Amino acid sequence: YLTEVHQRLQSREIFKQHTVKLLNSEKGRDSSKTLDEDIDQIYTIKCIKVEWASMPCFMNVFIDNTDIVKLEKANNNIKWQKMMFASASHEFRTPLNAIMNSYGFLKQIHEQVFALVSGLDSLDRNLAMELDFFSEQISKYLKMGSASSSLLLSLIEDILDLSKMEAGTFSINMGDFKL
Repeated sequence: YLTEVHQRLQSREIFKQHTVKLLNSEKGRDSSKTLDEDIDQIYTIKCIKVEWASMPCFMNVFIDNTDIVKLEKANNNIKWQKMMFASASHEFRTPLNAIMNSYGFLKQIHEQVFALVSGLDSLDRNLAMELDFFSEQISKYLKMGSASSSLLLSLIEDILDLSKMEAGTFSINMGDFKL
């Protein structure tokens, strides 16, 4: 209740200030937007001097724009975040593509090295079995890393597409493709 009383007193004081300002002006009208830091409100105040029954009168219009301005700021922040995320797609994809390419490169090296080693005639049976086991383990981890990074890339692309749709920057390419 005290806050409401304080706001009403503030409103009257603001009306009073603008009415005095209007009396001193020759235009017969005054308008301004004010941010009241004490109660964190944004006002639009319009004062118009009119004649009524041959007497000067003042018509004051007081509009509290606080909620509208706060909503506009929140919407602008959300739009900015969506646009920022949509435009940052390459910053997500580039390192992930590097990881995926590294897995592919390691897989090629793995295949070449073990092809060379398995072609040697002088390997004893125990060493050959250890190399086969080692080769299987490396192959398993390379496949796991490659599959995980592919899945992550797919998820990132889906999220980026969604953010582009929300930001209004999503485009569809029309073209032929095989199913």
